Amino acid sequence: MSLCEYRQLVGARDRVKNGLTKLLETNILIDNMKVELVALEPELKQKSEDTEVLMEKLAVDQEQADAVCQHVFHFIYRQHHLSCDECLIVMYWFGLFHCQLSTCI
Repeated sequence: MSLCEYRQLVGARDRVKNGLTKLLETNILIDNMKVELVALEPELKQKSEDTEVLMEKLAVDQEQADAVCQHVFHFIYRQHHLSCDECLIVMYWFGLFHCQLSTCI
């Protein structure tokens, strides 16, 4: 075996050794992350449930807020004989521009 072939063989061996070392390090990191994930699982589950409850409450609150906006809109429309666009402008200035109005009249 020539010196050149020997150096190529040693280089290839070192690359394989480095690759195996990196794989081992990666496996250790993955094992650590698995342990952390198992430890966090109850907390994540609780936060997920809390988020679901909050989203349901938010949907109910949004429906109630939309109903109030609808009543305000119709009150302004009937009491002040304004057009639909004028009512929307009034509501905008009173901070009710986020309302989900299903109909103008």
